[in-house]
Amino acid sequence: AEPTAVSLARFARHEPRCIPFFLERMARDGGVSSAELGAALGPSDLPRIVRQCHQAADALLKALTDLPDVQCTQHPTPTKVNFGADSMWHCLLDSFNPERNLSPVYVPDRTWKFDVRAWAAPPWHELFGKGSGAASRDCEIRVCHAPNLVCPDLFLALCGVSDDGLVLFRNKVVRCALETAWRRDAFKVDMLAFAFTLCGLVLLVFCD
Repeated sequence: AEPTAVSLARFARHEPRCIPFFLERMARDGGVSSAELGAALGPSDLPRIVRQCHQAADALLKALTDLPDVQCTQHPTPTKVNFGADSMWHCLLDSFNPERNLSPVYVPDRTWKFDVRAWAAPPWHELFGKGSGAASRDCEIRVCHAPNLVCPDLFLALCGVSDDGLVLFRNKVVRCALETAWRRDAFKVDMLAFAFTLCGLVLLVFCD
């Protein structure tokens, strides 16, 4: 098969096990960007690949991830990011968990945009915070061009990964997708369940 995004899409739908070798060939030949690869894939391709071949899913996610195109040289990607909590909920969450080394942002933009006429960046750029303070650390901004990345189908596929496929959870894109869903609202359910359980135990003790 020719080393093109269309060929990759065919392997994704019919023979995912060939993807790692095909991507190695594409890397040697060059000429196909991560954005082109992502545009050739459909929303259901990645969950299906995760179910069928975790090595292919890992290789594909790495191939779909790259540095974002910067539209304005006077507004480059930041070299430092504030990893501190941005809300009371996240402050509580971070107090019970190890220090974060990933800061995911899930937005439709796939380039580092900047409106030269209005001289303004998209509002989501502010989510990275200012590169100062104790929670500020060196960083490298990357974008993943996988379509429909944070979705129930992908999480369901990850739940079915066998023991030999657990290495997939070391993939930074997978970790970012899980953290995005977790930090948005999912962790609140666990915290509320813990609070209700604690209240129930207190009531039982005092009732006795």
